[in-house]
Amino acid sequence: MRIRAASVLLFAAAALRAQDTGSVAGTVINSLSGAGIPGMNVLLWTKGAQYQATTDDNGDFRVEEMAPGSYRARFEREGFIPFQRDQPPLMVAATGDPARLRVEISPYATLRGRVVDPDSKPAADVEVELRAPRGEAPFSAITGADGAFTFDRLSPGSFLLFAIPKTPSDAPAGEGGRISLVPTYFPSVEERAQAEKILVTAGAGLTGYEIRLRAAPVYRIRGAVVDESGKPAPRATVALISTKEGMSSAPGYTQAGVVLFGILREETETGVTAGDDGRFTFSSVRSGPWRLLARYQSRTSDGSAPLSGAIAASIADHDLDDLQIRLEPLFTLTGTSEFKDDPAREEPRRGGILLTNTDMPASVVTFSKPDGTLRVPDLMPGLYRIEAIPGPVGTDSASSVLMGERQVLGQVVQLSAATPPLRVAYSANTGIVRGSVANGECDRIVLLPNPLVQPMPARTQPCQAGSLFEIAGVAPGQYYVVAFDRMDRTVWPDEAFLRSITQNAPTVQVGQGPAAAVQLTITHWPD
Repeated sequence: MRIRAASVLLFAAAALRAQDTGSVAGTVINSLSGAGIPGMNVLLWTKGAQYQATTDDNGDFRVEEMAPGSYRARFEREGFIPFQRDQPPLMVAATGDPARLRVEISPYATLRGRVVDPDSKPAADVEVELRAPRGEAPFSAITGADGAFTFDRLSPGSFLLFAIPKTPSDAPAGEGGRISLVPTYFPSVEERAQAEKILVTAGAGLTGYEIRLRAAPVYRIRGAVVDESGKPAPRATVALISTKEGMSSAPGYTQAGVVLFGILREETETGVTAGDDGRFTFSSVRSGPWRLLARYQSRTSDGSAPLSGAIAASIADHDLDDLQIRLEPLFTLTGTSEFKDDPAREEPRRGGILLTNTDMPASVVTFSKPDGTLRVPDLMPGLYRIEAIPGPVGTDSASSVLMGERQVLGQVVQLSAATPPLRVAYSANTGIVRGSVANGECDRIVLLPNPLVQPMPARTQPCQAGSLFEIAGVAPGQYYVVAFDRMDRTVWPDEAFLRSITQNAPTVQVGQGPAAAVQLTITHWPD
């Protein structure tokens, strides 16, 4: 009788636990084959609890006795792109039925190819970079004796292949330069604008990508990196950046209908580390305009401080010697914010500005904090253009930026550690643009600022051909209005393309009054 009584108590306790807990039953599917993925690691977590499971041979998993709540999920396995589900959350309730979850996960892609010299002979020991357009760190590989290279663990996207041959000795160049192998984009071009874009899809096995290195007249750049006091900066890093084509990348920073076209960023061709005396050499540099960017960690009694400096250099038909890059401390720009014409709103008001360093160039988007303060750390001293961000709905755009008593919104100004705090005034975005789109595939309506100045903060909104649209919360100003058949954030339209489409694009003047109206036809997004 005692044993039977104990069994009854254990059964009752288990039944009580089952009533207080929930469960999840799920399946993980290969997005390409449709088959279940075995051996997938599953992590489910919420505040104060987490659970793990592994899928079986059919890709199924089940987790029991889970605390009820809202869960996030992450899925990982070698050979597959990790996937994390945050929204919508997985709701687990204390019921008899498990929460159901079905997830499709894509395998990584691979890309293989080889590098050859101008005579089609294999080029060994060449660094090959697979560059993404939006500024992420590139993938890197070194060619073998047969010139072959492989990139695996690739996620879908649009990429450029870039081969960087080893530089020869730094012997001085004669008139017309030395002839040497130079960094080359796939298939065999020196300029990024002429490079062929490579579209990588999930699970693809891409092969046959051959880069034929080009030879061209090259010259030498030599110089030294010094700190604020003029002393050598040992082991400073120096990047060589081409400014021939400008610095632009794919559309980025999308937040509730805002996109930046032509985000300015560095496109480093190659880099070196200075010696202990601060001196550096680039042995093989093509003719053209360049920028040299140096970075250095200065050791102080309080620790270390980042220093940076940049100079422009132009090569025509001779070497450049004895250049000097003087480093300056990075600084923090501060400011205060004021929101004008405060409408009744439950949530805190938000606004931001765009800072574009015209010396580098590079761009920084910064938002004012809820307490009204503005803080931008680690800026390089230099010339910056200060611009408003046009939206999105629910935010405000800068209507005034004062530096001291000087109005600097839309202006190029010198910013440094001596810059006084900015005073930013924001106004609610109450402008409206309405219109219709002609028949055809329509993905996005884009409002581009007029005039076009890179980077271009723009408003976007989904659209459907043959239907009406309305874009609310638009900042005052003049805009081009364009309807695109698609918008691929992995493919960047160059400035020439954007300027060409605006030649025939309708313009609207947006103010605080009645809505601006426009009729649109479809524009094809570049492949």
